[in-house]
Amino acid sequence: NIRLTAHLGLYVPTKQDDNGTNEQGMASSTSSQQRPPPKCGIRVRDKWYTWNVGKVLVFDDSYEHEVVNDTNECRAVLLIRFWHPLLFYPSVSP
Repeated sequence: NIRLTAHLGLYVPTKQDDNGTNEQGMASSTSSQQRPPPKCGIRVRDKWYTWNVGKVLVFDDSYEHEVVNDTNECRAVLLIRFWHPLLFYPSVSP
């Protein structure tokens, strides 16, 4: 993929069930084959991640992904898309 996607957690539900924790720390991940998904999270391929306020989660959105929020709270993230840093740009002469 030529671009990556970043989500900056602005407001994240603070209560999760036993399947996902949201301790306002680093984003956590779990394999979808090991445990059920968190109540509020994003799945990229076969791993679930949770957001944290003020932390950035970067992923390649060319992979299958989905977002869930089965809480009574709002979730707000700033979505940022940018060119993949490993792209090669040929030199352009003026």
